[in-house]
Amino acid sequence: MMANGVPARRFGQVLARGMLLAFALSGCEARSSDRDAASWDQYIQVMDDALTRGDLNAAEMARQEAVLAARASRRWDAMTAVGDASARLMRSPGASPALGAEARRIYRWALFRARQQGSLEGVVRVSEAFIELDDREAARDGLAMATAMLTGGEAHDDADRVKALSDRLDDQARPPEESIADIGTPPAATTTWIR
Repeated sequence: MMANGVPARRFGQVLARGMLLAFALSGCEARSSDRDAASWDQYIQVMDDALTRGDLNAAEMARQEAVLAARASRRWDAMTAVGDASARLMRSPGASPALGAEARRIYRWALFRARQQGSLEGVVRVSEAFIELDDREAARDGLAMATAMLTGGEAHDDADRVKALSDRLDDQARPPEESIADIGTPPAATTTWIR
């Protein structure tokens, strides 16, 4: 324990996050005039750099900071980018199995933000991400939102994209077709007589 009662481990985590923030803000040039957008984007870049080095701890810390910055931005595209980053980290060898649920949660936030902001593009984009995570239920929720947005007259230009999403979900829901060769010959029938 430290003198003021803060455990040394917690102090180290806070210090590491502060250093990560300083690194992100000093070493990465903002790609947008929106300060919130720049920060989540920078944290994702720091996460990707850490993944390249094989440093999963630093990658996870940067991902968590990206989540906070994206939530503060209130933008669907920020949450979607962080969801994508979480999915990349999830696929890394040695990553926590809990990242799958975390990516789904982040994409849910993105989906509802896109709907609130009237972004059909965002709703479809997030629904496609759910398909990639093999979460057809959430993708169908997104499809229902997108269809409602179309029928509400908000975005008639994107009807083809919504149709493509629907077709993709239908294709995944169909069981693979069996050929006659796959089925094989049924075993010979046997009769058992009981007296």
